[in-house]
Amino acid sequence: MKVLVIQGSPRKNGNTAVVVSEILEGMQAKCACTVETVWLADLDIAGCNECFACQKTAKPPTCSIKDDMTALYTKILKGDLTIFATPVFCWGVPSEMKAVYDRLYACFQFEPDGYKCVLSGKRFAFVVTAGGGKNDGADLCVAMHKQFIEFSRAENAGIFQAVLLREPSDTRTNRKLLSRARAFASKLVR
Repeated sequence: MKVLVIQGSPRKNGNTAVVVSEILEGMQAKCACTVETVWLADLDIAGCNECFACQKTAKPPTCSIKDDMTALYTKILKGDLTIFATPVFCWGVPSEMKAVYDRLYACFQFEPDGYKCVLSGKRFAFVVTAGGGKNDGADLCVAMHKQFIEFSRAENAGIFQAVLLREPSDTRTNRKLLSRARAFASKLVR
């Protein structure tokens, strides 16, 4: 199983990384997974220009912006499961993660009688971490991801919320949370 983690947190040792690490360990205990983690903070991905060049191509995804998103399209399409992992920043996903969602518009082909999406049937999971409660922004992140899944006709492999987190050292010793992460991992394995 080929797993791609799109890591939206700029903190490589933060709460999001701790939770995702536990999920991946749980998955690898159940199946032979190859995992690639892409740290968005290390990439150059511009926001969408809404130029609609992607709609003028016969073979999506094609974008007029030539940056690291080009390689990310390929990784998403070739993988068996993509995990979007993000902290909550000011009631939403960090700007780097939002740019990825926006640029995934290039995966759609709109026509007068409807649309097609090359992500149709692809499996996506979502992991969100927050210092606040689930209704302090995590809910908005989850709602955005669910809309993306539904509109792209992709498969929702699962959503994991870890809220009211403090320091990563506390998260690493939170047995209840880590147990939930391991249980979530079982749902992701095929």
